[in-house]
Order: sequence, then structure tokens, then C-alpha cells
Amino acid sequence: MKSSRLLLFKAFTALSVLPAKAGERAFEPPPSFREIDFVIHGGGPLVHYTAPEFASIEVIQEAQGQRIVWTKANPPSTATRTEVGGLFLLELKDNKWVILDSLRFETSGKYCGADCELASDNETPPYLKISLSKGGRGASHEEVATYTLKDGKFILALPKGTR
Repeated sequence: MKSSRLLLFKAFTALSVLPAKAGERAFEPPPSFREIDFVIHGGGPLVHYTAPEFASIEVIQEAQGQRIVWTKANPPSTATRTEVGGLFLLELKDNKWVILDSLRFETSGKYCGADCELASDNETPPYLKISLSKGGRGASHEEVATYTLKDGKFILALPKGTR
């Protein structure tokens, strides 16, 4: 294998796991967070696509043996660009990261994207803001949802006055 191909392979492989600290086993997101079933042009049957690796794996927050991790993958569909986002709540048990809860998000379109950020304001405790951009060519839009943590689970935070 040529050295440039080997270097590219190592770069892609490095994005498959979240690096571990000394004595820890690295977190490997489940392969299902790199996959999407997407319709062929014209409303045809669903086709299964798998990204070869994760595009990114990012620690959003880490505290007291827990991590919140956000992953992104781009399964190469033939119809349009697709992105799969994964949100994980991890806990360190016996030097191994265990998934307590996870959420999966799919988006598609020429200008699609899935992002996660830790946010807060003066009135609420910190929360996770998930933004999904969809579509393109005049028909694009963005969906935003916020999540909080309660008892080791992600809970959809409803807007004020809707409870």
C-alpha cells in the first residue's frame, strides 16, 4: 500500500473511536450510527447506505465519570447528501465507557447538517441544543430541539408554557 493511502486509511480509522485516557478503553460508537436507509430518486424503494467511518466524534461535556458525546457520519447515498448525528450519554465503569442513553438523528439535502452544542441562559440550567438543517435549493429549513438530562436519560425539553 502506498504511504499516502496508508496515511489516509489511518486518518479515517482514527475517527472510528474516541481516544481514551490512560487505563481506559476507548469508546467505539455503534455501527448503526453510520447507517441510513434512504429512498432512491422518484420515490423508489429504500436503499441501505453505510459511511465507512465517522466524520467526527466530539466530547460535548465531561464530568464525574460521565461524558456526553456527539458523532457525525455521512453515508454516501446516490440521491443526495445525508448526515447521521448521534448523541450519547456515557458512564465510565471498570475503565470502559458504557452507553446509558443515546439518540439518533438523520438529515438529508444539498445543504444538510446535524450539530450539537451545550447551551444555557440565565433562567435555565445547561441544556443540549440539536440543530438539523435539511433540504436545499429554496426548500431548506432548520429544526431545533433541546434536551436535558434526568436520571441518566436525555429528556426532550418542552418550550415554556406547554407542559
